Amino acid sequence: MINLIAMILACYGLTAILVDGSILNTPRYKFQQIFPKIGESLNCYQCSGFHSGWVMWLIMRPQLTDHWYLSIFVAALIGSGTSYLINTLKDVLKSTSLRNEITSEKMLTEKPGTEIDAIKDQSFQPEAVQPSNTQSSIQ
Repeated sequence: MINLIAMILACYGLTAILVDGSILNTPRYKFQQIFPKIGESLNCYQCSGFHSGWVMWLIMRPQLTDHWYLSIFVAALIGSGTSYLINTLKDVLKSTSLRNEITSEKMLTEKPGTEIDAIKDQSFQPEAVQPSNTQSSIQ
């Protein structure tokens, strides 16, 4: 179980380096120019995760199934799925954090004297209800 978790984290780490790593910007760009169709997979977490999965299987050799050739394929699928899942969760958390940061920044920069502050400062004084003069309309 620990080996599987370690392999999943290693797959995601390798995938993140392949897709987003600034150290690989130049080689990634050149590879995309030489092999455009294959180079597209270097921008995809799911595609790069698949290849990271079988590479991590070669390095770590986890026993995922009874047959080595199925284990390689299962490791590649696990690498693909978990890399995509972890990246999606990271993006959701980042967007939620950014949204909260923008909201709190907006609240901090709000100038006093705005409508909200004016409403808070006023004490609520309901108007006295005037009794209607119904008798004059009857006559």
